[in-house]
Amino acid sequence: MKMINSTNPTRVSATLVMISVALVAAIAALSAAQVPRSGYTYSKIATLGVGGVSGDFEVGGLNNAGDAVFVSETSQCVDSYFGPNTFCETAFLYRAGHVSEILPPSSPGTSGTPLPGGGTFANQSVGPTALNNSGEAAVALFQVPPQLPFFGTNAGLYRYSGGSLRAVVIPGVTKVPGVTGNTTFQGVGQGTDINNAGHIAFAGIIPSTAGLPGTILGQGVFTADASGKLGKVIVPGDAAPNGATFDYAPQIHLWSSVVMRQAFISGKLPLAVSPRSHNRVISILWAFRFVTHGDL
Repeated sequence: MKMINSTNPTRVSATLVMISVALVAAIAALSAAQVPRSGYTYSKIATLGVGGVSGDFEVGGLNNAGDAVFVSETSQCVDSYFGPNTFCETAFLYRAGHVSEILPPSSPGTSGTPLPGGGTFANQSVGPTALNNSGEAAVALFQVPPQLPFFGTNAGLYRYSGGSLRAVVIPGVTKVPGVTGNTTFQGVGQGTDINNAGHIAFAGIIPSTAGLPGTILGQGVFTADASGKLGKVIVPGDAAPNGATFDYAPQIHLWSSVVMRQAFISGKLPLAVSPRSHNRVISILWAFRFVTHGDL
């Protein structure tokens, strides 16, 4: 895709329309090829107010066995920067007709629920969650205290497998791959995905002055293989095509989980990152550019 000159609104609008039409057509074609036109069945997974689930549903992943992961409120709340008793979430797993908490929420007045690798669960998740056909889930969970301004600061990334949760990224501890020095992750942004090989793609929050103007944190795209080895896909400051510079990688579980999963399972990852050139943010994203790890 060529860089679009943001000084030409007509051209930008026309290109956005073409991208949108092409994306809708691609999703429709993919869906038609993979989903039968008849024979649907609908099964209730969870009910608000039953089994510890309350408040709302934040839909995550669904696998071929009919297992699902999702985030919902619970009746146990802790204080946050929004006020008293305002963080009440955890991640849930639906399997074989049963809903269970991936991690029990912290209870007020206690030392809280410990997270693998250190820290205390802040009763808040960074969705969406993800699930593969082996039943492994990838979830991002806040440690105490959650922080602003980047949503996801002080959240860690965790792999749920075989009934246990283990840390993939611990904020302030895990080193960022592919960058100089001893830089550590400061959190995990919205959007994780996991393929059937157990490889996770996630948005990692890192210290950076090459990100959005006026910030000291940036967000890049990273991978973690089944053994936990981390890899860098792209970070703020990396070179973009046509002499621009990537400054921010937003949520990577983009627009359609079908598109995301098809691309990632085939070894490629769709990115939406905003190229910046000459200290100004280009108004259009470098969207839906499919790249193999390290191919930028």
